[in-house]
Amino acid sequence: MRRVAANGDSLVLHGEAGVGKTALLEAAEEAAVTRGIPVIRTAGVEGGTDLAYAALHRLLKPFLPRLDELSPLQRGTLATALELDDGPPPDRLAVSNAMLSLLVLARGEGALLVIVDDLPWLDRMSAAVLAFVARRLDGPRIGFLGALRAGESSFFDGGGVAALEVMPIGQAAADDLIDQRFPGLAPRVRQQVLEEAAGNPLALLELPVRVVDRHHQRLTIPMPSLMQQLRSTVSALPGALLTLTITGIAQPSTAHAATIVIVHDYTEIVRESASTGVTCPTDQVLLGRAHSGDENGLTAYYCGFILIEGELVTVGAPQWSESQKESDSSFTAPGDQVSVGRLHSGDENGRTRFAAATLTVGGRVVRLTSYRWTETQREPYSFFKADAYEVMVGRAHSGDENGPTRHQNARIAG
Repeated sequence: MRRVAANGDSLVLHGEAGVGKTALLEAAEEAAVTRGIPVIRTAGVEGGTDLAYAALHRLLKPFLPRLDELSPLQRGTLATALELDDGPPPDRLAVSNAMLSLLVLARGEGALLVIVDDLPWLDRMSAAVLAFVARRLDGPRIGFLGALRAGESSFFDGGGVAALEVMPIGQAAADDLIDQRFPGLAPRVRQQVLEEAAGNPLALLELPVRVVDRHHQRLTIPMPSLMQQLRSTVSALPGALLTLTITGIAQPSTAHAATIVIVHDYTEIVRESASTGVTCPTDQVLLGRAHSGDENGLTAYYCGFILIEGELVTVGAPQWSESQKESDSSFTAPGDQVSVGRLHSGDENGRTRFAAATLTVGGRVVRLTSYRWTETQREPYSFFKADAYEVMVGRAHSGDENGPTRHQNARIAG
């Protein structure tokens, strides 16, 4: 951040899936905002690589009102590339120079940080322009920070942009992570998890869930098969959507009279506008949601099961709410019910419905307490997870795809 504020800099992170690249991007964003450095951010979207300049349009959207401050030639070049004006496809070098001029204009007297996750999933034209810009940031006080998985190629290869490999965490940190999240893990299982995960934070938090059944700590699948299974799962996820998976497992509650364990067990990813309803599997509830991009972007829903005193909590039949317009939607599950699904179609003018259900254990209703709303996030970069011993009970959104989104949590009372 000091180099960005002083002179500008660029850096690309690379490493295996689940090693923590997206978490580092988010930490950098937080550090920049703390220093008063504005941040613009986007991520590559699977299936969007053929839409010319789509990523550039998402990234520059906050600055489009300032296009008229560019020279007429550069203004026309960028407007045509972003399909704001009609005309023949502009020269890519001209688009690159126009983008750099717009970034310099937008940063004013201060600095600016550009963050792009999943670089190989950018459309080719946007990737080429961003690579050009990233190699020319020595001086204009603009920083570029990107990320991609190890072994993937991109326009950022070949020099001119510094690269940093994100390594797995060390043995001591891995021990601490396992002990913090799974303090009662059987020693044999614990050792196998540590060996197979090899310092990958996502693997350290996912493998214990896959090797215990829902009532007892018992090996169910050979560990190497589980590791292959996990790698296959994360290879299909954008890095920007892995954050909740890494942090979404709650350790047993010691603050409650009852012992409560909430475990992330299932993830479903859909295209936001696809009219595809998402409902958690049997006896699971929503623990989080992540969305990247506009209505054509991907949305991940994170579900998990709850154990109270070792007994699996039963989730009742989903009850669907009346539909609401997405751009003015607000939902809180009825008393002592939790969110278990959502259905949305179209863009911000489309309709949204939510599913809620009652929890029971041992023939009694599970009570909820301490309802609270999260801080507001911009929908294109919204990442939400319920805190330890909490579940998702509501969501509110206003405006278009760049509008504010909040989620509501409640605590399991036991």
